[in-house]
Amino acid sequence: MQSVYGEGAGSALFQLLSILEGGEPRGGPAIWRRRLTAWLTTRGTAEIPSHAWPLLDEIWSRRAREIPSQRAADLPRLTSNGRWTDSLSLWRGDITRLQAGAIVNAANSGLTGCYVPFHACVDNAVHTAAGPWMRQSCESIMAERVRPEPVATATVTDGFYLPAKRVLHTVGPIVHASAPSHEDRDALAGCYQACLAAALASSVDSVACCAISTGVFGYPKRAAALVALAAIQGFLAGSGDAPHVILVAFTADDEAVYRSAIGEMLA
Repeated sequence: MQSVYGEGAGSALFQLLSILEGGEPRGGPAIWRRRLTAWLTTRGTAEIPSHAWPLLDEIWSRRAREIPSQRAADLPRLTSNGRWTDSLSLWRGDITRLQAGAIVNAANSGLTGCYVPFHACVDNAVHTAAGPWMRQSCESIMAERVRPEPVATATVTDGFYLPAKRVLHTVGPIVHASAPSHEDRDALAGCYQACLAAALASSVDSVACCAISTGVFGYPKRAAALVALAAIQGFLAGSGDAPHVILVAFTADDEAVYRSAIGEMLA
């Protein structure tokens, strides 16, 4: 099977880089992939020439066909005894590979993605996997609003080349102190509430949540997990037609934190 980006001078990747960089790219496909990712990450979509978009579409459509995904519907629920956790799953993996009705993206206030190439944040991963169409969509939204995206809201876009149908972009609180304040906790709970409400309004059958505000935003993981679970519990308990909710843990440590917090809440 041909690589998701193609091989050699006739490939879509080679042609695309030739257009974007204004000359014949040197190196091989692995280098070209990194250069394309860096180019797109650091630029707004207005800088992409019109004749480059069909090549981008070819590259991302092939990638979407070849990279495996996980169906949210196949994930086991935490319980099956009539509790709110009957509609909740915990899954360790890459949220950009989850075939769900919607996934949550931990965005920044600019909403148009991360501009640091290869930065290890969810925002960067989601925009990279979806392709530049997501940035283009977010640019249009922000141009109409003419303001930063507020904390604890949710903006819905298509998933584009993600396996997920929709993406729920939310800006979480940034924790500067050693412990979150009451305002931080309320803001983080508001993120989950806004995203779950947006998922319900979008009529999706499942929504996958990343660990909002942890990582570079500084929210301690266990404290964030307890806030997330309390918000999800309130949502699932109060909505008879709530979608399947998936908590996504990227690492084994993240999964252990969630399992400990879930055990505490169910005790």
